[in-house]
Amino acid sequence: MPSKIKERLSESFTFNDIDKVCDDLMQYRVDIAKLPFELTDRKVKVKVNESTQPAMLYKGSYDDQVDKDLQDLANMF
Repeated sequence: MPSKIKERLSESFTFNDIDKVCDDLMQYRVDIAKLPFELTDRKVKVKVNESTQPAMLYKGSYDDQVDKDLQDLANMF
C-alpha cells in the first residue's frame, strides 16, 4: 500500500495530501468490497491473431427508414 500512496503523490506534497490519498484509497477498497462479485489480482493475458478467413461483407440492403419501433424506442429517452 505505501507504493500506491507514493504513486499518487506529486514531488512536493503536504501531510494533508497524504491524508487525502489515504482516504481515497480506503474508500476505493470499501467500494470494491461492496461489489457483488470477487475481483482477483491475477493477470489476464490476451493474444490477438489476424484472421485467416476472408473479410465478411454485408450483402443485404441498408434500410434507412425509421419505423414505428425505432420511434417508440427513441421516445423512451
